[in-house]
Amino acid sequence: MKHVRNTGEGRTLSLYFETILWAAVSMAAAIALFFLLQFAEEGLYDMYEEKFADRKTEAAVSAVQEYITKNSLSSGDAPVLQPLLRKNDLTSFQIFMDGDFIYNYSYGNNIDEALSTEESYAKWEDSFPLVFSDGQATAYTDGVSGSAFMNFILVVRILLSFLLFFILIWVGVGYILRRLQHLAEDIRILETGSLDYEIRPDGRDEITELQKGLDAMRQSLKSQMDQEEYLLESNRELITEMSHDLRTPLTSVLMYTDLLKLHKYRNTEEADSYVQKVEKKAVQIKRMTDNMLEYALVGMNTTVALEAPEDFSSVFFDTLSDFAGYLSDRGFEVKSDLSWPSVKIRINTDYLSRIMDNIASNIEKYADRTQDVGISISCRTVSEGAYAGIAVENTALAAASHEDSTGIGTRSMANMMHAMKGKFETEEADGMYRVKILFPVMAVRSDETA
Repeated sequence: MKHVRNTGEGRTLSLYFETILWAAVSMAAAIALFFLLQFAEEGLYDMYEEKFADRKTEAAVSAVQEYITKNSLSSGDAPVLQPLLRKNDLTSFQIFMDGDFIYNYSYGNNIDEALSTEESYAKWEDSFPLVFSDGQATAYTDGVSGSAFMNFILVVRILLSFLLFFILIWVGVGYILRRLQHLAEDIRILETGSLDYEIRPDGRDEITELQKGLDAMRQSLKSQMDQEEYLLESNRELITEMSHDLRTPLTSVLMYTDLLKLHKYRNTEEADSYVQKVEKKAVQIKRMTDNMLEYALVGMNTTVALEAPEDFSSVFFDTLSDFAGYLSDRGFEVKSDLSWPSVKIRINTDYLSRIMDNIASNIEKYADRTQDVGISISCRTVSEGAYAGIAVENTALAAASHEDSTGIGTRSMANMMHAMKGKFETEEADGMYRVKILFPVMAVRSDETA
């Protein structure tokens, strides 16, 4: 039951059907062998007659003569020879004395009447002299029977055919058992934690489906463990960064509150400045904790309900208008290059709004107001499929303070895009900062051009 190893592609065959088919093939092969051996049987029988039949016939006649001599039989006692003739497997035995037919034995039966003349027997059968107590006679015979030899050959043919059948069945069963043993070995390897070990399908039946299912489970478990490791590492980094970044404003808050508590200020104006600094640091701490809370709520494994597919322009027209208006109110010059693609995408409006708010907030804090903020459409095709979205580009402010930046906002946006099956990308080079948000394309209208 040989199979060509493949990747599991193609229609799956039933293991039960494969087994029945292999059993039928094995049976057909055994029957074919049985009939092919018939040709060998004829050659073997010819060899038997040439090398063994004559000698056995001579030995049988000699045994008859010994019996006659030992018991001093006369020609009239010839019928008592029947058991001996049958025992020696002689097919026929006719005895003539002085031209008279005195005994006829044919295929195990003692026949009284003569069926022919001595000349007819002499023409077709071998003759042997027999000496009775009352004179010499002549015996004619066809020789010993070949039925025993033929029966032996028939038994050999049947045994060889059954042997072939059972060998083929054993090969088929052995193939299945080897595959199951390999699968059990694969499972033992996975049990040791070696999730990089790939289980390769080697057929198109239920065992193959089990192999593919186990490998899919391995990949899923490995992905889950990798994700958990990534999240643990991200949380460690977050805790380290937050503990460091929160310590500075908290230290300032404690310092100014101690100064106020101990009344270490020259006048009320200086006291008010301390209060303003405490308020500024408190706002900074609040912003950092809000970012941290949002990052915690929107993890990489967060599931979110996506809305029905909409035209790209319908999704982003109002969103980008509000985005550009917000930046314009804060002194930024916005330049847009919008060529709406004829595609549909799925989003979560709340997540998209929060992402755009974060982008606007980062531009407001870190972008150079003397340089334009660019908005453009971004479309591309990767191995996962086609994506469409927007790109926002600005010039980074060289003197901008990043003391309250932990990167949590960027991570939160990446997590929200991941939850919407999209991509979040950032690029920074030569003082330019670019962020892209891309969504999977759900449908392409017939009027779209290449």
